[in-house]
Amino acid sequence: MKRMAVAAATAVVVIGLLSGCGAKEREQLRNQVATLEQQLSQANSTLAARESEVAQLQSQAQSIQAERDEAVSHVERLKGELDSARSELTKLKAKAKTAVKPAAKPAQKKTK
Repeated sequence: MKRMAVAAATAVVVIGLLSGCGAKEREQLRNQVATLEQQLSQANSTLAARESEVAQLQSQAQSIQAERDEAVSHVERLKGELDSARSELTKLKAKAKTAVKPAAKPAQKKTK
């Protein structure tokens, strides 16, 4: 938008100068205006291409963010399952210790 304003202002200045210039100078100024218009057109097409690239990259970023969020959720769920499994393992170990504990030896009779 700013470039368009600059190009328009340049065109106005050039037209103003054309009224006080000779034929050769007018032709040079017309060529300069044509060159500026071509540069503006190229800049606009480059801008449009970059805007398209930005839109694609934003779409990809959103997709990647969604995948990341899903992966984080999955990791959190797995952490919970791991914690539950560890807790269950601890309980089973404690239960196994009490079951394997050697029975107390019966008291032996004393002989006289």
